[in-house]
Amino acid sequence: ASQKTALSESEAEAESTPRLNSVLVDKVGFVLAECDSDQKLERAVQKYLLALLRNVSVSDPDTRAKVMEILTHLNKRIKSQTNVAIPVELLLQAFASDKDSFFKNFAIVYIKMGFSRLSYQQKVSLMPSLFYTVENQPANIRRTLLTLFISVFGDSQFQAQTRISPVKEPENEETNQSNLDPCLSIKEAVSSKCPESFQFILQYFTEVLLLSYVRTSAAENETPGGFSKNSYIEITKCVDESFSDSFLEKVKIGIVRLLVNLDLKSELKYPLFLVASSDSHHSVTEVAENALRHYNDSVNLDDLKLAQRICLLFCGDKRPKTPVDDKTSPVSTRTKLKLLPVLSKSKTAANQPLDVISVVFEACFGTGATNKLRHSALGFVHHVAHSGSDATLKTVGPLLKVFSSLGRISSFLDAAFLMALDCPSIARSQLFFSAAIAFKSASFRKDSISA
Repeated sequence: ASQKTALSESEAEAESTPRLNSVLVDKVGFVLAECDSDQKLERAVQKYLLALLRNVSVSDPDTRAKVMEILTHLNKRIKSQTNVAIPVELLLQAFASDKDSFFKNFAIVYIKMGFSRLSYQQKVSLMPSLFYTVENQPANIRRTLLTLFISVFGDSQFQAQTRISPVKEPENEETNQSNLDPCLSIKEAVSSKCPESFQFILQYFTEVLLLSYVRTSAAENETPGGFSKNSYIEITKCVDESFSDSFLEKVKIGIVRLLVNLDLKSELKYPLFLVASSDSHHSVTEVAENALRHYNDSVNLDDLKLAQRICLLFCGDKRPKTPVDDKTSPVSTRTKLKLLPVLSKSKTAANQPLDVISVVFEACFGTGATNKLRHSALGFVHHVAHSGSDATLKTVGPLLKVFSSLGRISSFLDAAFLMALDCPSIARSQLFFSAAIAFKSASFRKDSISA
């Protein structure tokens, strides 16, 4: 409640910022020109910056030209004097309420500049405001604001304060705020987000967790696994400017720890933990594996949205209505090997015929398919045949036989295995599948030795 009150007061202050006429703009210019110390300049920036930004799109061309000239002068001075504070909180509140695109384009520059100059505690206190401001913004602006948000995770104090077990609200209200877990400061903000906005935030977190430490140019034709062309271009614009490999590693750990500490459904968090558990850095996978163990008992693997989310990560976006540049590609083989065993435990996933076909096809014929992944796919088909309904088996059986004819699943035993799908009573024979998988494992070992 106190957070919302503070936000309301800031919004009222932002809304009350006056519009400047030509004479007032001249006076502001003189005041800034006469600032001969950092302290004077900072006071002037705190007082006049928002008013100047609100006038970048005024109808009077003379006033607009003067405002742009003053901002150009101000930029040169502020960039070189990094100890000059910028009113980030006030700008964020105005940014959230103002619909003027010109104002937003200029304000985001100062928000980014000012946020980097704040202390750790100041950044933590602004995390709820960043969450609120994400609401109803274009995708590129959302990513910019969320990049500021996750940059806090790379701070050593965040790493020291956050824990893998969920935090508890302090019983003593007078507890020193500087010692509180920063996750507490954004719980209220997270719970107030509308579903559409928070889905975007989770998608952004997923993109960061999928981001490789050795990043290719966004201009290249190949899009890394889990990204669309547009999303990869946007996130590399945000992240490559300030994130070193070691900092990105800390940020990924921070995202996992934040999710563990937030009051969200386990089914929303679980796919992100799976992605993080396939990271190439041990420190990230260790934290993610701990999170998975923590939620293994509470997560409902038969949740439809969870199954659909994992299938979307595994296969990529195949929907015909999605624009080409917005279609996400399948994740890497390393990540697929983490996702497929989870699908093999979900009865819901076993009864989604289109997803079953897509997953098996991607595992056997997709980019980077390996014998280990195909073996895991055989276990998934085993699960489908054992847990799928008769209607599902009748739908997927003939199509899986087609895969067999393509040469990747070609042994006699595979053919018998696939033909069994025509007869559910045989398909559900545990003895049959035990023999099939044992024989298939031996076949893979033999192929590896021969190779």
